[in-house]
Amino acid sequence: MAGYLNKYGLISWFSETVVKFYSLHFFASGAAHIGAMFSAFLSVASALGTPPYLGDIVLSFLSNLLGGITHYGIGSAPIFPGAGYVPLAKRWTMVS
Repeated sequence: MAGYLNKYGLISWFSETVVKFYSLHFFASGAAHIGAMFSAFLSVASALGTPPYLGDIVLSFLSNLLGGITHYGIGSAPIFPGAGYVPLAKRWTMVS
């Protein structure tokens, strides 16, 4: 089964997604992360056979998702815990 998962590109796609997801914390802002990583990951995905439009949509989704994970991920992220709907301590336990 692992051979087929690798043959059809699931292993490389999953590892790329995990790297993109966790690499956000190496950048000071979401805009810097997207500017530095988006075109590189889209190039890799296209080289691996991903249709460019699908790769673009998936990377865009992940880029937007990354901003809401922490209260400092993007400029609008502090609004969510600041509104008081979910206390910051509770939010960190939900993310981990």
